[in-house]
Amino acid sequence: MIAVYLFAAILGGGLLIIGLLGVGGDGDSGGLAGDSAETGVDPGASELTSAWNHLLSLQTAAYVLAAFGLTGVALTWLGVAALPTLGAAVAMGVLGGGTIGWFFGWLRRSESGIAEASDQYIGGVGKTEVRIPHGGRGRIELVHRGSAFTLSATSAAGEIKRHEHVVIIDVVDGVAVVDKAPEELTRRSE
Repeated sequence: MIAVYLFAAILGGGLLIIGLLGVGGDGDSGGLAGDSAETGVDPGASELTSAWNHLLSLQTAAYVLAAFGLTGVALTWLGVAALPTLGAAVAMGVLGGGTIGWFFGWLRRSESGIAEASDQYIGGVGKTEVRIPHGGRGRIELVHRGSAFTLSATSAAGEIKRHEHVVIIDVVDGVAVVDKAPEELTRRSE
């Protein structure tokens, strides 16, 4: 059983290190976080949908594997019997890994995550961080009064690809409504 615990600890720990280094991602969110452009998840999805998508993410799986494996290795090394070790390892994997995954997801959604758009951003020029599909939501980054903000956004006229400049034309229920920015505004914002 020690081989299973070691494998889980090494795989989970390795995935966490890869995620910290940002390998395989776009550099903004790390290699394991995965944004909606790659996963097809709507950033404007319901809170319950977002919670399930995060719980099923590769990042959370890495936390679960690492917690399971490290607990199993530690208890085996301390000489605890096989069945209690397995039970504790599973409990730590699910509870510990799931809690850590939930906590980091909460952090991304709070102060360091998506801000709620307000009328003061109207006329501001930003850049799409996540593609905005026709009729769906994406994310934009906006610098306002010297601070960078990430806002949930919808398009006023069709799909807007990732990394395109946009201008905020309205704010509806805390979501920025954007359109592609004219070239004279994009030169001024750079």
